[in-house]
Amino acid sequence: MSFPNSTHGDGESGVVECSAKTYTWPDLYARLRAGVTGHALHIDFIRHAQSVANSRGLVAGRWDADLSVLGRLQAWRLGFALRNAPYEFVWSSSLSRTTATLRYAAWIRRISSRPICRDARLDERCLGELERQQSRFIPAYAQGDLRYAPPGGESYLELTQRVLSFLVDLRETIQGEASILVATHVGPMRIIAGILNGMTEPADVLRLSFPHARPYHFELQTLNWPRFLNEKEVISDEVPHNHTWHGTDIATTVYT
Repeated sequence: MSFPNSTHGDGESGVVECSAKTYTWPDLYARLRAGVTGHALHIDFIRHAQSVANSRGLVAGRWDADLSVLGRLQAWRLGFALRNAPYEFVWSSSLSRTTATLRYAAWIRRISSRPICRDARLDERCLGELERQQSRFIPAYAQGDLRYAPPGGESYLELTQRVLSFLVDLRETIQGEASILVATHVGPMRIIAGILNGMTEPADVLRLSFPHARPYHFELQTLNWPRFLNEKEVISDEVPHNHTWHGTDIATTVYT
């Protein structure tokens, strides 16, 4: 994981691309089976402000939808809610609705002395054929099926792999106590909350909901293997996408 320098002025004035790597499942398990401990990291996670896709009830996923008018207002108000600013480090996904959220918030409050670091591991999951379509209920998500992926899309298990890689880098790289802001999407936030809160049931993780542009605070000291993942299954399996969805509207809405 790379870090932006502190010599570029206010974080809100610039965005930099930061190198990132998604680790293999065996590598992740080897790092996390005994837990990775360090100084306390005080992390505020936020879901981006409302996008034009959200305002129309559409699935966004990797579609790089802009903020809506309401979203820009939400992002501006976020500046008042970021009581832990300025942060020592700020990360966002590579999608513009996250960095735009931070830029509007920065009109109200200085976010950081460093530029915003964009990390694609924090992107919303690709939702394939569902993107730009109306949100709908999908049985696999209601059942907590981490391996399910819509046609042409990405599963929650794949999302977990890259989000967990981000958290491992965060935990291993930052040596001292630090305050951190991370702007991402509802899919990654479900996985992050599931990991950091020690949740055990995948269905409970996938049911988590987070309003737009509201900070959620987590204290990270020891990072452990996710309790909702069976390490033997993910390490021995290359996660074949053998689940298909036939368009039945049942009980879990896709929100991004």
